[in-house]
Amino acid sequence: MIKFELIKGELLEQKVDAILNLTNQNLDYKGGLNDFINKYAGENLEKECGELGGCSTGKAKMTMSYDLEAKGIGWIIHAVGPRYAGGMYFEDDLLADTYQAALMLTVNYKKHYMKQCLDVLDKYIGHLEASAKISYTQDTKSELMDYFEHHPIKSIALQSISTGAYGYPIEEAAKIAIRTIKAFCSDHEHLEKILMVCQDENTYEAFKKYC
Repeated sequence: MIKFELIKGELLEQKVDAILNLTNQNLDYKGGLNDFINKYAGENLEKECGELGGCSTGKAKMTMSYDLEAKGIGWIIHAVGPRYAGGMYFEDDLLADTYQAALMLTVNYKKHYMKQCLDVLDKYIGHLEASAKISYTQDTKSELMDYFEHHPIKSIALQSISTGAYGYPIEEAAKIAIRTIKAFCSDHEHLEKILMVCQDENTYEAFKKYC
């Protein structure tokens, strides 16, 4: 069973292998903690996100961490939570789906990220003959295997999804989040810990009720 901890602090100060970034369907959201993640990761993060073809609400995609490696972070998982509209559009299910999607990426992250990168590569070399693609594909796989070796995912720091600019009521969101995370921890053993990092007292107290 994975160890789960609720803490009050700063996401980028946690000693973890991966962090959760909250974004939009175009993977180019600006504002809040997202700005700090992009600032410290550097411009290459924005470039990679721009290659991924967006992301649906309730889903997640992952990238390398770039300059955030200096903080010991190897991966960024980008999740698109639901905008709250009074609960009439299955926002509760979508919120749970978003946490689940982000966490599930840690299960088979090598396989997932390899496919994600090869799909991007195919956009550039798809017009080539099969024999001409081989060297490009082999080089990409080799680079990724090296990155995987030096950047395992044994821990992840999450943040509260959709309770900022997307307006999800914090009490309802906290209940859904904790329920989803605890269920994931009970079903899996591949991680050492999952942190839910709350940046303010209000968020921390709301989540604490359900821990």
